[in-house]
Parts: sequence; C-alpha cells; structure tokens
Amino acid sequence: MKNNNYFCINCGMSKKHGAFDNEVIECPNCHEETMMNIGDKLRPPAIKNKKNPKKEIKKFLKEIINPRWRKKLTKETSKKFNDLLDEYLGKYLPGKGKLAVISMSGGLDSATLCAEALSRGYDVFVLNFNYNQKNWVEQIAFQNLLNHFETRKDFDGRIIGSRELNLEPLFGEFLDLWAEMRDNGQMKEKAEHQFYTPSRNLLFSVMSAVVGEIVALNKEYDEISVGLGIHMHTEDAYGEHRNYWDITPEFARKLSNLFALNDVKKITLFTPFVNYYKDEIVKRAVELKVPYKLTWTCYNPQQVGKKLWVPCEECEACVERKLAGEKAGVDDINEYYVEEN
Repeated sequence: MKNNNYFCINCGMSKKHGAFDNEVIECPNCHEETMMNIGDKLRPPAIKNKKNPKKEIKKFLKEIINPRWRKKLTKETSKKFNDLLDEYLGKYLPGKGKLAVISMSGGLDSATLCAEALSRGYDVFVLNFNYNQKNWVEQIAFQNLLNHFETRKDFDGRIIGSRELNLEPLFGEFLDLWAEMRDNGQMKEKAEHQFYTPSRNLLFSVMSAVVGEIVALNKEYDEISVGLGIHMHTEDAYGEHRNYWDITPEFARKLSNLFALNDVKKITLFTPFVNYYKDEIVKRAVELKVPYKLTWTCYNPQQVGKKLWVPCEECEACVERKLAGEKAGVDDINEYYVEEN
C-alpha cells in the first residue's frame, strides 16, 4: 500500500499515511478530523510560520482548487472531503463562487480594490466609466491595469469580462454646466472640492448593480458584490472639508441597506477600504503586488512629450498620494507616467 500525503487545513501540519480510503483523518496536533488526503503526487507545503500559518495554508488551498491541480488529487474524493474543503475555503476565500463588479478607473484605489477582490476568490467583472471627466488619462491607465490583471497567473483568469461604459451622451452636458458653475465661483462654499462630481459614486454603484444582476442571472451566480474603492481622506491633503458625502462609511451603510431590498439576487457592497486612509491602501497595494506605477491619480495631467503625460505633483490627489507613500514607506509612489498608444 502506497503512502499518501495528508495535510491539515487548520494548522498546516503534514504527514504520510497509508490509509488510502480515508479522505480525512484526525490531525495529531488539532485533535480534529482536519487532515485531507491529497494523494501521493501533490506535495504539501513546508509551513514556515508555525504560529500563524493561515497565509501559507490559503496559498496552498488556492492551488488545490485550481483545475490543473485537481488531476493530482486522489480520485476517491468523498463528500466529507469536499464539505471540509468548502468550509475552510469559506474562511480563506470568502468570495469563491461569487461575482464582484468592480468599477476601476485606472487609479490606485480602484486597482487595489480589484486585486483585493481577486485575492479573496471572487470572479470579477470590471467596469470603466467615461463621463467626460477632466482626468481622461486614467482611461489609458485602466486598460494597462486590466491587461495586467487578466494575465496574472495567481488570479487564475477570474476576470470574466469587462466593459467601458460611455456616459458622456447622457451626462456630458450637465457635467460641463457643473464645471462652469464651480469654476466661476457660483457654487462658492457649496463646492468644497475642486474635483467633486455630483453623486458620482452613487451612479457608479447603481449601474454596477444593474450590470452585476444581469451577469449573475446569465451566469447563475447567487450573490453579487458591488465594489467601490472609497476611503477616508486626510486633512493634510484635502483640508477641513476632506470627505465627500458619497465616500463615507454612512454612505456605504445606507447604500448597502438599499441593495438589500433586491429580492431577485442578493446584492452586497464590497468596500474593504471604507475606513482606510491612503497610506493603508498603498501598503495593501504592495502586499497584493499591484503595479502602482501603472496607476494614475493626478487631477491635472502634465504633457511633457507628444504622447507622454506625468503627474503635476501639486493637486490635492498628488499631495495625498505622496504623503501616503512616504507614510507607507513607498518613496517612489509618484514616479509614474502614462504614454498614449
């Protein structure tokens, strides 16, 4: 009888065992039936961090659920084996089997949001909105980031689709009017921020929910998560009035309650950074290996060549990104550019 490898998906302990028919056995360390039979071809990882093995276990479990590794598992996989695996994948990959619709602008926040959703196991549908915004350079950055995420091996091709939605024919005229009112001082103290766009995140969330519900019905997903990369702003970068109404935790909470009324599909709000400041997002971007030099943040792109654009390093978005990078220990955070094709 050949010895098979067993791996505990609770503590990471591994051992060889000859009981080929037993898909799950008791772990000597946990004293629970949490050791899975992974056959004789798939080698269990050597857990380096014994005190906190969760990250390494999660990485290994992601390999197990990848189809190319399924062939290496024992053929006699029992229901108990699958139930146990699903239970622990639910802890490590809460998005497994669920759909996330991510509004990705090309900026650092939304790029990190997309990577966060993919790292949690979600299948992701990416949306990009063109609404005649001044910061059009982000759209070039968006395409570069989308190409990156679609080809990253560790995300297993879980971007299931993407669309660029052109809202300019619907809202372009009104946004031009808003910009004129803001710039000529007509709005005065009501325009707290130079680059605030009325109800933008509300609009994006609702349209993402519409797309998500249709995709979920077509692809038979039971649950949809609408992603928004909203976060807290610092007073150093944005002054006293630093938080738009539609980036606050209260906005996220009430919008989530609104989506909960949907009785066709379960819709939740995916806002993992809602209580974060920019430096925390920068740290998370580094952890998730987000190519931050492909992202675009600046509100006032500066053209330095026929097709080359660099950040101004003076607008409130640039200041916030620079301060956040310094606080996070990422000194080259503002050393980026976009080149037109």
